[in-house]
Amino acid sequence: MDQGTHVPLSLAFEQRSSLRSWSSIRLRSALPFLRPKQNPQSFLPIVDTVPAPSNRLIEHYIQWSGGDNHLYPGEVPAHLFSQWSIPLVTRLLSQGMYPLKDIINKGCHVSVNHAIPRGERLYLRAELVELKESASQINFSIEVTTSTQSTRSAIVAVFHLVLLLEQATLKTNRKPRPVHPDYSELGDWSVDSRDGFRYALLTGDFNPIHWLDPLAKRSNFGGKVLHGFASLSKTWERIQSPAQHNQNISEISVQFIQPVHLPTTGLKVLTSKKTDRQGQYKLRVRGEGNQLHLLGKYKIQ
Repeated sequence: MDQGTHVPLSLAFEQRSSLRSWSSIRLRSALPFLRPKQNPQSFLPIVDTVPAPSNRLIEHYIQWSGGDNHLYPGEVPAHLFSQWSIPLVTRLLSQGMYPLKDIINKGCHVSVNHAIPRGERLYLRAELVELKESASQINFSIEVTTSTQSTRSAIVAVFHLVLLLEQATLKTNRKPRPVHPDYSELGDWSVDSRDGFRYALLTGDFNPIHWLDPLAKRSNFGGKVLHGFASLSKTWERIQSPAQHNQNISEISVQFIQPVHLPTTGLKVLTSKKTDRQGQYKLRVRGEGNQLHLLGKYKIQ
């Protein structure tokens, strides 16, 4: 029996927007005629305002991520951005002809300009900034800007997504790479078989490949895998913990290289000992046999 962090089922009631988006994705999958037959000349930006996440959800989310509530006095963790952003990304892509259920999260770039105060409504804008098509895949970059009444452009997140076409194959078996001596270990984290469902309750991303065994086994991954943004949140907390930098991340870019299967233990968060010329630390998350799961760079305030 899994003994992970307790996440109440009732938090699903706070994910209405995400659940509507996921229902729309499944409906378009079941009834392809609902999709446009071609893309619009331009994808219109999506603008919306949503209620602030509740303190209850935020506190459970911090605990699940491995953070400390005392580090967020009156603030929303920046890495919770996916909870309110993904529904807008879905609505934006719904203007096109693509099968949304097959789109994969490749990574993101996040700029944290201001802390988001708890209790303030979120003003959101999603915009397609890049669309590239090739014979094997279609790549999307979508920028979501989060503001509040007191903080303008508090978080600017660019989602990097890919739709693999029929002739493309998803490569998940990569050769192990040695750990570079210029990296140091900041900490580690683990996930059990129910963490995909726990994260879905916290963020509303109920894609069954993360929590439903029968459907996950039929996917390209061959079983349940952790959400990419869940990997990011746990890694984020290891970086800015008091035992390490004890400062907030101001900018981070990550690529999700290889999925984290559920369960997985002992994922190591490794960073370069020095910054590069842009003031960024290099970031790696490695698992058993030094397999690379996450690759990126970040800056601290």
